Amino acid sequence: MLGENGTVKNIKITSGNVTGEVYIGAIVGLSKGTIENCINNAEIESKGLSIGGIAGYAISGNISNCVNEGNIIEKGEEGKAVGGIVGQKTVEGIIENSYYYTESTIKGIGSESDEIETKNPVEDIVGVTEKSRRKYRNI
Repeated sequence: MLGENGTVKNIKITSGNVTGEVYIGAIVGLSKGTIENCINNAEIESKGLSIGGIAGYAISGNISNCVNEGNIIEKGEEGKAVGGIVGQKTVEGIIENSYYYTESTIKGIGSESDEIETKNPVEDIVGVTEKSRRKYRNI
């Protein structure tokens, strides 16, 4: 987990495999901080929830100038939220100047479409975006 005041930058993963069950990203699993200038070439494989090339779940913070060139493969029947950069994010965070390589493959079950098997449509930068949770007070 990357905390609110945390920063990860200038990381390049040149090869390998990243596996796990929930909040799986090559750079960060769960992020509330800043991720800048990071590149992933590793293959990510999971049978769980929130899978992204850079971060699995971005609760808040910013992701900028990041690239995912690795394949992302979701293998579970229960899997959701698969994205080229971030699997799942809230509306509080910002993703800018980031992309995933057009030859990488993303496969899995997502919330915005039943089956994702694609070569870089814009909507697959983020698998699922959640609305912010707000508390209301009775007056």
